[in-house]
Amino acid sequence: MTLAEVRKRLQELKGRGYVPSLRKGTTGVGYTFEVLFGLRENNIPIPDIGGRVEIKTVRRDSQSLITLFTFNRGVWHIRQKELVLRYGYVDKRGRLALKNTLFYGKPIPQGLALELDEDRNVLHLVDIGTGDTLATWDIYVIVGKWPS
Repeated sequence: MTLAEVRKRLQELKGRGYVPSLRKGTTGVGYTFEVLFGLRENNIPIPDIGGRVEIKTVRRDSQSLITLFTFNRGVWHIRQKELVLRYGYVDKRGRLALKNTLFYGKPIPQGLALELDEDRNVLHLVDIGTGDTLATWDIYVIVGKWPS
């Protein structure tokens, strides 16, 4: 699908006005968009349209952050399950969870922070209490994933 075709399809959908969600819950808006746009739901971490375009949806009054991209398991120095067991908390549904947004220079309550290694051009997730490095991202990989 070309960019012109994507734009045309988006204009067509916009012209429909309000459309009730086709699914209840937090995934309803995205699912409804995918159905109306003619996409098949797949839940894989690659762009939906031609392998190059990922369209994000959000409810009008939402205060939630939008994940622009995620990283693969290869960045972790610790098993992700162990990370949740060690640093997680019980969420509103009574489940062990670890859902945080990290900002450079601002540790989160679980004692985790981001540190930049400018010499190696990498970003580390560290436990500020122990100094353990839990994950490492290559800055060039991050920049390469950012939409241009």
